[in-house]
Amino acid sequence: MGCGSSKSVESVVSSGNPESKLNIQDANENSEIEVEENYQIKPIKETEPRKKKESVFSVGDKVHVSGYTGVVKFFGQLGDQGDEWVGIELDRQHSQGNDGRFQGVQHFTCKPKHGLFSRASLVVRYSGLEASKDELISLQTIVFIQRSIRSYLANVRLRKFQKRSEMEKKIDAHVLSTPEKETESVERLSKYLTSSYEGEKSKAYAIFRWLSFHVSYDVDGFFGRTEKKSSDPGSVLKHKLCVCAGYANLFEALGKEAGLKVHTIEGYAKGYGYEPGQRFTTPNHAWNAVQINGECPNPAMFLMDPEYAICSRYPLDENWQLLDQSITKEEFEKLVVPSERIHELGVELLSHKESIYNFDEDHAEMTFYSPSLKILRGKLKDSAGKEIEGRERTQVIPCGFNNVKLRADFPAPGQYKLCLYVRDAISNNKWNHGVEYAIHTSKGVGENRGGFPKLGSEFYEMGFHLESPLENILAEQGKATITFENYNSQISSVSGNLEIAGAEKKLKKEYDGFTFCYSEKTNTGYRILVHCPVSGEYILKVFAKHFEEGQSDTFVCTYHIGALSGVGPIPGFPRMSDSFKSWELELIEPFQNMYVPDGRASVKIRAPEKVRLAGHLMQEKRHLDNGLCFSKKTDGIWTILVHAPEPGEFKLNIFGKKSGSQDNEYMATYMIKSDKAAGLNPGFPYLKDDFKEWGLELVNHSENIVSHDGQVIVTISHPSEVSIKCYLFDMNDKQIGYELPAETVEMKTIVMCELPRPGAFKLNIFGTNSLLDSSKRVYLGSYKMLYEAN
Repeated sequence: MGCGSSKSVESVVSSGNPESKLNIQDANENSEIEVEENYQIKPIKETEPRKKKESVFSVGDKVHVSGYTGVVKFFGQLGDQGDEWVGIELDRQHSQGNDGRFQGVQHFTCKPKHGLFSRASLVVRYSGLEASKDELISLQTIVFIQRSIRSYLANVRLRKFQKRSEMEKKIDAHVLSTPEKETESVERLSKYLTSSYEGEKSKAYAIFRWLSFHVSYDVDGFFGRTEKKSSDPGSVLKHKLCVCAGYANLFEALGKEAGLKVHTIEGYAKGYGYEPGQRFTTPNHAWNAVQINGECPNPAMFLMDPEYAICSRYPLDENWQLLDQSITKEEFEKLVVPSERIHELGVELLSHKESIYNFDEDHAEMTFYSPSLKILRGKLKDSAGKEIEGRERTQVIPCGFNNVKLRADFPAPGQYKLCLYVRDAISNNKWNHGVEYAIHTSKGVGENRGGFPKLGSEFYEMGFHLESPLENILAEQGKATITFENYNSQISSVSGNLEIAGAEKKLKKEYDGFTFCYSEKTNTGYRILVHCPVSGEYILKVFAKHFEEGQSDTFVCTYHIGALSGVGPIPGFPRMSDSFKSWELELIEPFQNMYVPDGRASVKIRAPEKVRLAGHLMQEKRHLDNGLCFSKKTDGIWTILVHAPEPGEFKLNIFGKKSGSQDNEYMATYMIKSDKAAGLNPGFPYLKDDFKEWGLELVNHSENIVSHDGQVIVTISHPSEVSIKCYLFDMNDKQIGYELPAETVEMKTIVMCELPRPGAFKLNIFGTNSLLDSSKRVYLGSYKMLYEAN
């Protein structure tokens, strides 16, 4: 085991001076570093009057900075930089925190490591979400504020990374252009590398980068294939080849020549070949401690704080642990090693800090602090490091302010590796190693059970948050409900697509025309209802549709659903066209396909004033009599009544027509299953548009008529300017007799009909309108009548 083959060195910022910043730098990995060139802060002299400026923050303000919350205890200038600084007492300990003291000056008092000084430009005013009855804030406003803060902090972090990158380029350009003659001695090289910079951190970083670019690791010497090169600074400078001790020795020599306080530390490191839980018997690594005084570094691997460094390296001299309380080598050997990325982004381990765990459960939960939920994701792998295929076995969810929980489901007993990854701060598509645990579990949830929904790459960017369920679904009766929180005004709707698991096959042809997902808008987001037609394993994919035309649907997430039974006797939901929503229709009831034992069904839909709705029934691909559906409107709600003509399955297609248009447009389809016909004479009277436009209404018969004695009375209400006449026809449209007797009482015409014999007949309704043309008789509609003798 060794420290690896990277061309880099590490250093520790340390001192017994309580005003010094203690940090550790490890260049075994070429990490991105934030460097502020020539940046120094001088102590404020008590005799110097403090400049007075209009206050941005006041003592006592609640604020948020880099994922931490706290209270302002100081606001003003530090030194002669001209910047405004905020001294904050943090709500929780910060690994680089202080006690309110800077450069020997006590600006405020607080617990150790609970104080922090930050530029005012990086501090955000923070307020809790509680409100008095007179100051209630809508949930949408709260979410907008939260999203704005997150967006602001993300931009701050990005600017910091970009600034760091620009400084890197400057120092790298200087280091890479080092003339060969400047490397003839330690003294000469140190002067060349550091004389252009005043800040101690910039000097240290320039030396670090020269070693990274120009000195290679002695791999052959480390593995004994050749004689190992000397670690003496002169030898390293000459051969530019060494192991870790050579890096550390030359860094110390160059640093001291530049006036830096540097110390070389020997100890144990979890480097190349390290396995979790491994015991260390002999020292295998060397690194540096360097005192950075008068600066406020933002460390990554270049300047690591001791709490982070102790996870991967253990000094022989415990004084160089630089911790408030030293740990033993046995404790060090158990610690898990977070990557530089997880530390750089401010993610902290709160619950599980060791590398190996044994579980007697089929799942595990680990808690972390993170400035953002969307920068983390987990993966479960087998003991060889191969990702577990099939269901998503890990999930990262919020569990308090800036706290997140990594959850894992183990499919079977055995050995696993549980990994947490962090998203690259600049390239959002790149994920970097964060931390890895070795796990043994004695239980499993099952290969086709448990797990979590797989979230799309833009899930959080689109403003989605899972409400329920947080896990994959076991549907005992074949039904499932998924709810999301979302306030993104650019998203018009969400939709679900249900497929059979495995090869994601289409559902059987017998379900052609069925839709098994129904989505609706809620006060806080969206809800999707799901029906599984038969027992089995399913995959539900969810997509988001945008208002912007031409933009394709965006993948939201995938659930696995295990249905113990199917939804019967008829599963699924109405299929709706885009026009259903664009015409501003609203489904009142029912929300799913209909099982009607008696053959009678009804649908209620709210529609705008100028929209008329009508239903048409089909069986398989055959259009049935239009008289099997009847539409009526009351208080803005259309009711579509349906009669099944016989037992079986049917499609109810609903069409809409706008006033002034002759074209019907498709709106929706229901599937209907009936055990029997709706009656001996199913269906409804056929009424032309003039019937309703003239103000007529059926009083006593809203369905086709069955008579057992041949006597039928039909009552129709109408305005005074309308007169009604009715005639009897057989089913071949041959008139039987003359005008049927009728009497008009209080604007109601009562028609009396005596059917001549058992059988089927038609009662045709005609009318004249004196306001239009009193001499013109207009056909208004008809009943189907059946004389069924007892």
